[in-house]
Amino acid sequence: MSAAAREPVTRTRGMSPGVFWGLRLGLYGLGAVFLVTGAILLFGRPTGPRLLGIVGWLAAAIVLHDAILVPVLTLAGRVRDATGRRMGIPRAATRIVDAAVVVGGVLTLAVVPEIWAKQLGPANPTVLPGDYGIRLVVVWVVLAVLAAVGVVIVTRRARRAAAAR
Repeated sequence: MSAAAREPVTRTRGMSPGVFWGLRLGLYGLGAVFLVTGAILLFGRPTGPRLLGIVGWLAAAIVLHDAILVPVLTLAGRVRDATGRRMGIPRAATRIVDAAVVVGGVLTLAVVPEIWAKQLGPANPTVLPGDYGIRLVVVWVVLAVLAAVGVVIVTRRARRAAAAR
């Protein structure tokens, strides 16, 4: 196990523990402000069935996240790391793939509702004029190409650096 993996969480490279904890507490405070603001907006306006629908949606989001997404992504990350180690791929290369997947996933989450709405047929044809499905596929292809190029570059540099030692 490397020394960095054995370090406690409170120690960070180049940052004093006081600054680390100050930043951490500040981010917790900011999250709490956003949480309270969201709760005020959520429970201050909708009533009746609309409020029950929102609460149901939030409960479903928690179940989706905790019961499906977290285990699947944790398993995928472990498989990715083990495969990368076996193949001798540098960790930076796997992080490039991670970044591409995260960007693609967020864009997919943003575009899927538009694709669904277009399939249902909007009341006004000018509301959803784009072909979102094809554009999403193009974005994923571009991300895959960029990630592949990045992985090749990082891997070659790492191998050259290892050969130079």
